[in-house]
Amino acid sequence: MLRLRRNVLLVSLLEGLVPPLLGFSIFALLDGLFILPGLVRVIWVILVSLVFVTFFVWNIARVPGKSEIAWRLEKLHPEFQGRLATVVDYNSSKDYLGYSTELLKRTEEDALRTLEGINLSELFIKRFYIAISSLLVLSLFITFGANRHTFLRFLHPRTPYFSLNITVEPDRTEIGGYSDVYITPKEISPRAVWLVINDAETKRVRRLADSNVFHQRIENLRESMRVYAFLSDVKTGEKRIEVLIPPMLKDWTYEYTYPSYTGLPQYIQRRGDIYGLVGTSVRFRGESNVPLKRVILINKNGDSTGITPSEHFFETNLVVTNPDTLNVLLEGTSGLLSKENEMVINAYPDDYPRIDILSPPQFIDVPREMEIDIKYRFADDFGVKGVFLTSIFRDDTSRKEIARFNPPPVDSFGALTWDFSDIVMLPGDTLLYRLTAHDNDTFKGPKATSTPLYRIRFPLLGELYEEIASETDEVSSSMESVMEKLDKLHKRIEALTEKDELSARDRETIENIISKHEEVESELAEVTKMTKELVDRMESTIFLDEETLEKMRKVDELMKELETEEVKKAREKLRETLQKNPELLKEALKNFNITEEEFKKRLENTIDFLQKLKHSQQLQDIVNKLDEIQKRHDELKEALEKGANPEELASDENLLKEEMEGLTRALEELSQKASEMGNELLKESKNAEGITNSMQKAAGSMQMGNTPSSLMNKISEDLSTLSQNLRGLQNMMMGGFSEEMKRELRKKQLASIALSLEQEDILREKNASEFADRENALSEGISTLRDDLSSFLSSLRCSKGEGTTRLLESALSEAKKGSKRAGHGDMKGALRSGSRSMELLNAVAFELFALEDGMKGMAGGTPSLAQFFQSLAQMAQAQIGLNQLAQSLFPMGMGGQNSQSELAELARRQAELARSLREMAKGTEGRVLGDLEGVANDMESVASDIEKYGVTEEILKRQTKLLKYLLTAQKSIYKERESVRRISKPGREFSDIVAPDSLVLETKRGVSQRDVLEALKEQYPRQYERLIRAYFRSLLTE
Repeated sequence: MLRLRRNVLLVSLLEGLVPPLLGFSIFALLDGLFILPGLVRVIWVILVSLVFVTFFVWNIARVPGKSEIAWRLEKLHPEFQGRLATVVDYNSSKDYLGYSTELLKRTEEDALRTLEGINLSELFIKRFYIAISSLLVLSLFITFGANRHTFLRFLHPRTPYFSLNITVEPDRTEIGGYSDVYITPKEISPRAVWLVINDAETKRVRRLADSNVFHQRIENLRESMRVYAFLSDVKTGEKRIEVLIPPMLKDWTYEYTYPSYTGLPQYIQRRGDIYGLVGTSVRFRGESNVPLKRVILINKNGDSTGITPSEHFFETNLVVTNPDTLNVLLEGTSGLLSKENEMVINAYPDDYPRIDILSPPQFIDVPREMEIDIKYRFADDFGVKGVFLTSIFRDDTSRKEIARFNPPPVDSFGALTWDFSDIVMLPGDTLLYRLTAHDNDTFKGPKATSTPLYRIRFPLLGELYEEIASETDEVSSSMESVMEKLDKLHKRIEALTEKDELSARDRETIENIISKHEEVESELAEVTKMTKELVDRMESTIFLDEETLEKMRKVDELMKELETEEVKKAREKLRETLQKNPELLKEALKNFNITEEEFKKRLENTIDFLQKLKHSQQLQDIVNKLDEIQKRHDELKEALEKGANPEELASDENLLKEEMEGLTRALEELSQKASEMGNELLKESKNAEGITNSMQKAAGSMQMGNTPSSLMNKISEDLSTLSQNLRGLQNMMMGGFSEEMKRELRKKQLASIALSLEQEDILREKNASEFADRENALSEGISTLRDDLSSFLSSLRCSKGEGTTRLLESALSEAKKGSKRAGHGDMKGALRSGSRSMELLNAVAFELFALEDGMKGMAGGTPSLAQFFQSLAQMAQAQIGLNQLAQSLFPMGMGGQNSQSELAELARRQAELARSLREMAKGTEGRVLGDLEGVANDMESVASDIEKYGVTEEILKRQTKLLKYLLTAQKSIYKERESVRRISKPGREFSDIVAPDSLVLETKRGVSQRDVLEALKEQYPRQYERLIRAYFRSLLTE
């Protein structure tokens, strides 16, 4: 048994060597295949050692016992079946199996005798052979599959015991080229290594045939890169492959700085060519794709300029002087050169200025004033600095500056009154002149452009008188011929109107009259043209007397203002009646005759109107000069307030005083010419004289070094008041509101309506505190409107403004009461005050609407003469319409085909016209000719007879007589002026009352007229009724 145990121990030792040898073999195999990393090697060695120790200890500790040996022997030798185990485990057999001692001893003796003849090593020989075979196989594998390097890496797993070497050829190449990477391992011969590119891409590199060198080619290189190799946990250092990229202009910009005289802002352009005005500074900035060593600019002449760049960027300054090409050559830090980048410099020169004389014509005769008004237009791309006048007379040339501009205008007009009376011209002499414009070019100097030479000729006296006499005779004879023909036609018309019946031959005569009248009208147009040309010619000569000129000017004005449109309409109406309604021909002929009379009256009115217009224009010129004086005076006042030296400004104040004296004289002269406004203008001239005296005092004080602040403020206020007064007088002179005043009046109307709506909204407020605050705010608005309206109405010189402002005062008082009562908690009283305030605001709006509609007159509340005259003309027009309506109903009586409703309507309108005339007659106080009251009575009588008897021939005659009365009443406004001048305001002809082809049912504000008329029929709250109805009526009249 002892020998058996030694054999078992030996076998166990042999089996214990198998695991470490097996582990090493596997390590050698894997390390040869994959070159295991250090961490894996450490773990593997630890595992192999643990397995070896565990297996060895287990085999040593597990030596087989008797029972195990007995069990194996019984398995090998069946004859021991059941006996050997019993003998070996004697005690347990005796106790457990119940065998006798004697039987057990005999069995033991038999078993021992049998065991002596058996080789017990057979029990473990198989394990021994297996262990020996495994050791031999592993020893052979280790001997041929491992080397010293493998043993060292197994024994020292944390040390790699090999290294890698990497080389790059070439390490610099151009873009698109290639580079070879060589990796050489030492101490080992792996099948592959790994190459890392830019820490982003990993490639497996294979070994070259018959070599321990690994090769990888990197092709089509576009940018520089970093590479390194690694195997297991060993890696090489980084190698850089530099790709030599040729420089290229990646981006560039031009920053244009134009010459200062152009006034153009800086401009930045990206890429492209250069487009610049000559003299423009261009900052050229460029960016390359690679760092640069230098930049070379080469122009088309081959001249080069070097630029020192900063890394990828470079910049330089260029000045555009002429067209050129610019080649940009880049040299990178690698030494490579770029392709040439060609850029075109487009240089645009500053254009020459342009100047043209608009008037007078190029060839004129010497004017009587020995001066001409030159109007010219000039332009330049960047501004004209100055304009010069060059005159040439008898080989002497004179040049003077007539205008200098700062800032220079680009396109403008100019005017010059050139007085050349200092030049002694004789008949037959010629004066030449031209205008020259200089631009503001400061780079190459101002450029100049001149107009062609213009000529002023002093004609010979004989030529001048002969030409003017011939033209005067021609115009005179033509006008006499026209007047004779008009008189003949008028007599023939009068003769026809006196006949009771018109025959067929009379109708032919009427047709002939119409044709002749058209011919006369054409001749009249030619006379008008000839008159204008003659007057222009006479005004340009220096020899004719002023009285003759003035007469011709009046004739010219009459001819220009003569309107023949109504005559044409009456003529066409007569022709239409002749063809369609011969029975009404006599009445149409009478109307045509009345129109002819009205045409003559219009000639007289034209003269009167032109006089008023002339006076108004003169007053406007005075107002403009006054505004300019006020502006310059305010500038002096501001300069004094800022601390300017009074002595230096005294001369300017003196100059304003002199201009004010001239303005005062102009007002006095105008007061003498404009007799209707003479007293008012004279009063304002006295006010202007007072301002002049104040200016003289202020100038004297300033000369002494004092600052007359209060006096300067007073002068400013007086100038402003004078300007407003003169504007009001101008408005009265023309008898109506200007468009600007109408717009201002509309603003006041909207403001009053807005305040009324706000008051209405406040009345819905339940909170007393909020009610009081809102009433306070409303009070401020009413106060502001009151002040603005008072100033506006005073500028109109309208005394009716006092009543409107009093309404606003009352509304303001009620609003304040409402605020106060709401503050004390008396909401009932506050609501009463608020309602009263709202009614007053509505009344203000109604008054303003009435003022716009002309319901209020000008000063004093009495209708102005212009308004009275306009009303009278409107009544005449209305009577013409009634006459035409009556003619359309004739001959019909009450029992004929005429309907009762049409006659009633005609009678009603005639009666309304009578009532309107009677009301207007009450305010005339005898200022017009004729008995307007008696005419009104006649109208009422005609209306009554129409209602009773219908339209008869007698009624038509009476209506015609009424129309003549109305026209006669317009002949004079004042009795004392009756023999001096007659004034008439003709009515426009009324067409037949028929439906138009296209009926416009909308007002200018886009509101349906039908809707407005329906709205006027509705019932509204008492406090709003007048306001709403006035608003709707204003819509209908627009």
